[in-house]
Amino acid sequence: MIIGGAFTTYNGVSGHKAIARLNANGSIDTTFNHTAGFPVYSLARMQNGMTVVGGMFPNFDGQQRLRLVWLNPDPTASLASNCNPTVSGTVTSLLR
Repeated sequence: MIIGGAFTTYNGVSGHKAIARLNANGSIDTTFNHTAGFPVYSLARMQNGMTVVGGMFPNFDGQQRLRLVWLNPDPTASLASNCNPTVSGTVTSLLR
């Protein structure tokens, strides 16, 4: 499960700013190392395994990504390089 919001820690574990992935037991998945510039309001898993992340963040993983980003299925993979949209408002919901 991937969670998003306006948090900087999860269960006392820092380094997961606004987005984190949880293991089946609710503990944080430390292999998921993404960070958003704050906050993440919406998440959607696509049929191809990619995850679409929306919110009010100006950057994601240290790269300028304005409010919308696609993540590859591999948790260690970088941002999908074929999409860098600019959204002028906040993304509060997504529908797959």
